[in-house]
Amino acid sequence: MKIYCNTCAKTIGEIADEKIPANKKVFIKCPHCATRIAIRKEQPELKLQMEETPSPPAEKPPAPAKSARNHHQKISGKDEVDPGRFTSKSYQGRTGTDSGLTIVAVGLLVILFIFIGLRFWSFANVYKLNQLGPSRISENRDSLIISAAGKIFHYRKSGGLHSVTTLSDLGITPPVADISLLEDNSVIIGERGSGRIRHCTLGTLTCEDISPTGEFAIKDAFRFLVNEKARVLYIADTLGGRLLSHGLNGRDTRILDTDVSFPNDMFIDDGRLYLCDTFNARVIKYKIDNNADLDRNASPLVSLESFTTPGGLKNLTQLNPEELKKLIAKQAEKMKDPGNSGVMIDRPISLAKDPSGRWWLGLTSETEMFGSEIRIFSGMGDPITKLTDPKGGNPEDFLLLNGEMLVADPVLMRVYRINPSIYTVSNFDGVELNNDLEGLRTRHAIASFFKQWSTRIMLLVGVCLLGLLFYIKSRQS
Repeated sequence: MKIYCNTCAKTIGEIADEKIPANKKVFIKCPHCATRIAIRKEQPELKLQMEETPSPPAEKPPAPAKSARNHHQKISGKDEVDPGRFTSKSYQGRTGTDSGLTIVAVGLLVILFIFIGLRFWSFANVYKLNQLGPSRISENRDSLIISAAGKIFHYRKSGGLHSVTTLSDLGITPPVADISLLEDNSVIIGERGSGRIRHCTLGTLTCEDISPTGEFAIKDAFRFLVNEKARVLYIADTLGGRLLSHGLNGRDTRILDTDVSFPNDMFIDDGRLYLCDTFNARVIKYKIDNNADLDRNASPLVSLESFTTPGGLKNLTQLNPEELKKLIAKQAEKMKDPGNSGVMIDRPISLAKDPSGRWWLGLTSETEMFGSEIRIFSGMGDPITKLTDPKGGNPEDFLLLNGEMLVADPVLMRVYRINPSIYTVSNFDGVELNNDLEGLRTRHAIASFFKQWSTRIMLLVGVCLLGLLFYIKSRQS
């Protein structure tokens, strides 16, 4: 067998097994490093064991090389350790601490990414849920429909739910711009994002596109009102700043008026059409002739101290969004009451008439057309009273039902009734609708909570992570 030196890791030579006596030591001296090696043969396995013995004191061995197996060496009475394998306790302690801090930093980074994702999720969900609140109500002689939670709830006036239709089954994406229930129970539905207007049959889930085309095409926000007798749609093109007449056959489109800014809800009464001229802060009325056309000399029914700008408000729709935002903010400053700097001029977005002939207006009071107030006027346009919801909201649609005013509020995610005589408020008696709205409010509250707190937690975790990284860097330098 070959004999190796464990000290210098070099070959000494070969020796036959039979030359080694059993259970006796044979000493060999390494010619390279002068280390004495003891060899002993054991029975019955015939294993060879090699033992290192220190060299005689008289002989000084050369500097030993690194051991191939990293054993301790005893040279000149001192223990030497291979620096490639062993480290000091202080160095090991510092390395362990740094490793722990690195793990903490990685954990904080993971938490930061989780809350970044949570913030995006909460923003997306709040935006999506805001589009699903109840925003439109319509009726015919026998039925009532409400658009909410991505569905159309169809109720009989005699009581009870008739049907629930999901908008996606009709190929329509919420939110809806407007809805109108015709006498044959078919529905005209406006899709806000695309500007499409569709005539749908809820029972068969079939729809026909009757949208204006070409120069009359509508973009995003709009309202409409159906004159079934004349087979005409009156369309308030909110962003286009114009009032259109459009046939239910999808043709015969005409421009009726352009002297309006951000027109909204409409109401027909006694041969006249009433329109919320929102940005001009007024309600104007038109006389409808036998051809369902309107006179061009509209007269105001209600004027809420409308403000003016150089050049008028006709060209607002030609401004880009940033210029329009600056203009609105500038006008908002002008409209502030010097005696009460928090009060703004109100602008109407919805209207209806109660059994006493009084006008109900849903008003906004913020520069983004967002707020909550219902103001009541006489038939001649004189102010009577106002109703304010302390929770905010946005009364976007009214409907007189069984002597009470039904209100759809997408911000509060409620459909409620107001007694026009004593102004008491109660929920709408639709169990299925209320259950869906309760679910929406719960989901909205959860998403809003995470939206609010995710930013704060992100900032806190980010500061902690930066501080930890600087600390680790300072320890390593």
